Formats: sequence, C-alpha cells, structure tokens
Amino acid sequence: MMYPKKPSKKKHQTHKDSILQARDGRCYICMKNGSDRTWPILHKHHAFLGANRKIAETEGLYVFLCPDHHEFGTDAVHRNYEILREIQRDAQKAYEENHSRQQFMKLFGRNYLED
Repeated sequence: MMYPKKPSKKKHQTHKDSILQARDGRCYICMKNGSDRTWPILHKHHAFLGANRKIAETEGLYVFLCPDHHEFGTDAVHRNYEILREIQRDAQKAYEENHSRQQFMKLFGRNYLED
C-alpha cells in the first residue's frame, strides 16, 4: 500500500545583517565615492564568492550595490577586479574588528589585506 509523502519544510537559516553597511537604500560604492543618492533597487553582493559565499552570508559579509556598480557599469564589481578586492579588504577589516585574523583565515583561507 502506498502512502503520500509528507511535504517537507525547508529549514530557514537566520543570517546576520550586513556588518559593512545598513540597508538604507544607498549603494556601498556610491557611498564610498561620497554620494548620498538612494536607489529604488539594490543588489545584494557577497564579498566572498564560490565556496565562501555561504560563510559570507552567515557572517554578514555582504554589501548592497546599485545595478551599475554590481553588474552593468565599467566600475561594476563583477567586471572590475580592483573594486572586488576593495570590498573584500573592507569585509576582512570589518570582520577583524570583533574577531582575530586567525579566525578569518580559518574561515576563508586567505588574507585579503596583504595581497
């Protein structure tokens, strides 16, 4: 006799708020460049990609970017390696305000402040 499967619930993971910026409608890179402009749409960008993306999400190491600075502009983080590295250095500095360098290295396996 066959029984219907019970629907499974996904476990909801709780994530920290960004430790780099408040979600106030401003783009992180625009703010660093001195602009106070607010945007109706912001994209969430994790400071560390690939296998480290989930860790970055859990630790609050992400920023909010306008579409131009995220994907489409010449200074977009996905097109400009230097901008990506700048966000990664800022993320490591912010993390190390409350943790040690060894803890950061254990999580991410690399020191972004010395490359």
